[in-house]
Amino acid sequence: MQNPLSCVVGEISARHGNISLTQRQHLTDSNIQLAGDFTVVHRSLVLMDGGTILSCADIIPESPSGELIFPNVANFSRYAFRMRVADILSIGTDQVTILPPSPMSAAEGRCQQVNYMISGNMSAALMDSVQNSPQLGTFTGSSECRAAGSAAIGVPRGFLLFWMFAAAFLLPTTTS
Repeated sequence: MQNPLSCVVGEISARHGNISLTQRQHLTDSNIQLAGDFTVVHRSLVLMDGGTILSCADIIPESPSGELIFPNVANFSRYAFRMRVADILSIGTDQVTILPPSPMSAAEGRCQQVNYMISGNMSAALMDSVQNSPQLGTFTGSSECRAAGSAAIGVPRGFLLFWMFAAAFLLPTTTS
């Protein structure tokens, strides 16, 4: 391969070759981002054999994550959102990642929903303080948005990780 950076983000077989399901391998990939605007978090890991999908699983953050639902903002600024959340939590803006596919429409188009995660440790109480902080400015929720908001994902992370690893171990193995 002449230029490994020309591959699709997340497509590692062209850069690293085929992956074995029967032996332990360690791969490093500078294209796959775990934070930032092009994060792979909340996307999928797909294991393929040629054109056949063997298995897939969502990439779930282990970092603290939250959700804000607020009235529509005419020109949503990812930077302004990250800056306000970072200020509330007293952390760097680079530690706040807006998760795909945010921002999303909510409350029949009257509100916007943004899911985000924090890189590093953060107490649940501090994460909860973001919801009602006056520092959110234009990203402050309203009663209309909160009433119509979606419920937080109710599946514990450990449960999802269990199923992801179970699927990986149950995959049929092939030897060449």
